Amino acid sequence: MIRRRPSRWLFLLLASVAGLTAACADGPHYSFAVVGDLQQPGDADYRAVSSLIVRQIAASRARFVVLIGDLIYGVGPQKWEQFDRLVKPLRDAGQTLYAIPGNHDGESPEMAAGFAARFGDRHRVVQEAGVSLVLLDSEPLNQVVDWSLGDEQTAWLQSKPWQKPDGTKPLLFFFVHRPPYRSDYYRQRDPGQKYEPEKPEIGRLLTSLGADAVFSGHEHLYAKRRQDGAVFYIAGGGGGTLLTGQHHYLLVTIYPDERRWKVKKIDVRTGKKVDYFVWPKED
Repeated sequence: MIRRRPSRWLFLLLASVAGLTAACADGPHYSFAVVGDLQQPGDADYRAVSSLIVRQIAASRARFVVLIGDLIYGVGPQKWEQFDRLVKPLRDAGQTLYAIPGNHDGESPEMAAGFAARFGDRHRVVQEAGVSLVLLDSEPLNQVVDWSLGDEQTAWLQSKPWQKPDGTKPLLFFFVHRPPYRSDYYRQRDPGQKYEPEKPEIGRLLTSLGADAVFSGHEHLYAKRRQDGAVFYIAGGGGGTLLTGQHHYLLVTIYPDERRWKVKKIDVRTGKKVDYFVWPKED
C-alpha cells in the first residue's frame, strides 16, 4: 500500500489549531506601557535614553501609554516643544497618551498651562477594558518637599468616581507621581525623612478604596512592594539621572475576562525583561 505523506496544508491546519488553542488558553488580552520621569536633562546621553524608550514603546503592541509625571525638566516654552517632538513616535503609532503631573511639570503657570493644554484635567478616571485607571495629581500644593492630594481631590477619591452603573468591578490601578512609600534605597539615604516624607496615609487611603496596583515615579529607580493587598511600583527610570539600576519602562498586560494582569519591567539598553510580576500568581 502506498503511504501518502501529509500535505503541507495539513501541517498548516494543525499549526493554526495549536496556535488558536494556545491563544484561547491564555485568553484575550492587551498591553499598555507605563513610564515615569521621561524628562530630558541637557545631557545628550539622557536625551538618547528617553528617545530610545519612546521608540521601543512605539514599536511594541502597547495600546496606550501612561506617563507618570515629570514629562519635562526646566522652564520655558521650548520645554513642551521638546516634549512634543519626543513623543511624536507614540502619537504616530496611534498610541493614546495619558499623563499625570509631576513636580517638574508645573514650576511656573506657563508650564502648568502647557500640561493642561496637552492632557486636560490633572486628575481623572479613564476606563479601559478590564481596568479603571485613576490618574492623580500629587502637586496641588505645588510644594518642593512636602506633598498632598489636597482636600478637594481626596473628597473626589472618596466618592469613588470609577464605579460603574452595572456594578462590575474591573481592576483598579492608581497613578500618582510621588510614591506613598519610599524605596529602600531612599530610606537608607534619608533615614530621618528630611528631604521628603513618606505618605503611608495616602497608601492606606488607596488600598482602602480597593487598589490592585499603584504606579509612581519621582525616584529615578525601580522598586516594587506588596502592601495591604496592593502592589506599589516606583518606575522612575524614563530618562532622568538614575539613582541606581537601569533606565526602564513597564509593560502591563490586562486579561479583561479574568481579572488578571502581568507587569514586565523592560531594561531599555537591552530591550529585555528584567523583572516580571503576575497576579493572581500562576501555578
